[in-house]
Amino acid sequence: MSVWNSVDKTVTVHASVAGWDKTIKVVGYFCGVLSSGLRHMQGKDTEFTEGLRQLASHVSLCRMCSRLGGGPYGILAELKNLLEERREVGWQDRRIVACERLQAASMLGYYPMEHVYWLASVAPKLLPIHQDWLDLLFRRMCIFWVMWICLGLYASLLRLRELRR
Repeated sequence: MSVWNSVDKTVTVHASVAGWDKTIKVVGYFCGVLSSGLRHMQGKDTEFTEGLRQLASHVSLCRMCSRLGGGPYGILAELKNLLEERREVGWQDRRIVACERLQAASMLGYYPMEHVYWLASVAPKLLPIHQDWLDLLFRRMCIFWVMWICLGLYASLLRLRELRR
C-alpha cells in the first residue's frame, strides 16, 4: 500500500464521527496514562506531567461537550437507536440487534446523569448539589456504563461466533 493510500484511509476514518471520537479518546487516554506513568516513575509531578494531565482533561471536556450538544452521540442519538427499527447489515443473530438496543437504553440512563454530574462539578454555583449526592449519582452512572460495556462484549462474542460459521 502506498503512503498516499494510507493517508487517504486515515483521513477518511478521522473524518467520520466515530473515527474522530475514537481518535480524540485515544489521545486523551494516552496523555492521561503517560502523565500518570511518568509521575510514578519519577516519583513527583513535573511541568511536563502536569501539562499532559491538563491536555487529557481538555480533550475529555471536548468529548463531553460533543455529547452534551447532541449530534451523533448523546441522548437524542441513543433515543433514535432505541426506537428505530433497524438491523445491523449482514448479521443473522437477532441478539446482536437486541444488544444494540439495550446499549442505547443504558445510555439513556447514563447521559442525563453524566450531564448533571458534569455541570455540578464544573459549575457548582450554577447547580449546587451536595457532594454525597454527586458521589451517589456517579456510582449510578457507572452502573449504566458497565451495562453498556457488558452488552457490547456479548454482542462482539455473538458476532465472532457468527463469523466462524
